[in-house]
Amino acid sequence: TVGADGRVVLGLADGTYDYAVTLAGHRTATGTIVVYGDTNVPVVALTAVYDVTFTITMKDGTTPIAGATIVVTSGASTVGTLTTDGAGKATIALENGSYSYTVSKEGYAIPNAVSFTVAGEALPGLTVSLNKVVSCTVTAGQVKIDFKPYAALISSLSDRSVTVMYAIYEGKRMVGIATKTATLTAN
Repeated sequence: TVGADGRVVLGLADGTYDYAVTLAGHRTATGTIVVYGDTNVPVVALTAVYDVTFTITMKDGTTPIAGATIVVTSGASTVGTLTTDGAGKATIALENGSYSYTVSKEGYAIPNAVSFTVAGEALPGLTVSLNKVVSCTVTAGQVKIDFKPYAALISSLSDRSVTVMYAIYEGKRMVGIATKTATLTAN
């Protein structure tokens, strides 16, 4: 139990002991102390941390993306790597400071790193919407688009129309670029 002065006094036999100091909303401090007679432990300072919650969705801004990877960095150091849950959310506890993050998920375009600052309070709403990557193959003049959209994403006419841009080759030499407009249907 911690006294009013923030000190803890324990009666321990001589020996080596591991310790952990925890307090809600703070990073846990750990260490080892060697007790021999009357031993004073150095001051253990706890650093406040704040929850930063990321929400990753599809382009519509509401459909969650589970299994997306979020890498949080501070300068050149990686602070944490998170994976979103079924609701597209992931949370990390960070101390005050400047950070950036990137989001990746197979089959989606990777957006640029985004900077943010933790300044004495939680950040519950860092949201990123990812765009689905469409892969195309051209065989004997036929374009095949490998993309199976969710019905909710193509509910309006503007969501159904896509334009595919492709290169035209003669042998290994590109001779032009063409576009084709197509209408998506949900599978």
